[in-house]
Amino acid sequence: MPPLPPPFGWHPTADRNLFTPAGVERPRRPETPPGRTPILTSAPAHEAPGAHEGIDPAAFAAALPPHVVSATVLLIDTDDRILMLHQARPYPGHPAWWQLPAGLADPGEHPPATALRELAEETGHRPTGPLRPLAVDYRSAADGWPPVIDFAYAAPPVRPGLPVRLSPEHDSCAWRKYAEWLPYLQPGQRPWFAALRSAHRSRRTAVLIDGHPHD
Repeated sequence: MPPLPPPFGWHPTADRNLFTPAGVERPRRPETPPGRTPILTSAPAHEAPGAHEGIDPAAFAAALPPHVVSATVLLIDTDDRILMLHQARPYPGHPAWWQLPAGLADPGEHPPATALRELAEETGHRPTGPLRPLAVDYRSAADGWPPVIDFAYAAPPVRPGLPVRLSPEHDSCAWRKYAEWLPYLQPGQRPWFAALRSAHRSRRTAVLIDGHPHD
């Protein structure tokens, strides 16, 4: 998976849907070009009359900031060991580090499809059952990276010793229990990793902001 803003990880060459960093002012609605007939002529019931008059929907949509979607997969074996992958090289903003299988969505790709594709590309594994949603994490723009909405999933458990076929993005992999992984994680990764583990154990879906639970 490419290096996400801390604590996650994705790399710039894999960015397909980058969007405007957070904090920028929302674009103003475009004016109707001279001589062009307004397309929107009525407002929804909850808005004041005339709120959208004179706005070309295509121009308004084009002025909205795009967004990035990514997906992460928690893969655990029946001995309660978690698979993590080590990046083959460092990226701007952080060194090479350990991470779960993950990556950015292709244009028009739904998050579960992204999760399955990235898991297959980075490990060679194709789950035999459905993925279970673990968390949705909004990650603010940081260190030059755009904001990202990450969807984390749990894959069905696998037998110990499952072969892993690494992609060129990673140079090694390991299966360790949760507590054994903590010394290998960057400080910013730990709250996010703990939130995924909690969601997995409770069989709930967490809502996170920058890797932290959102109350």
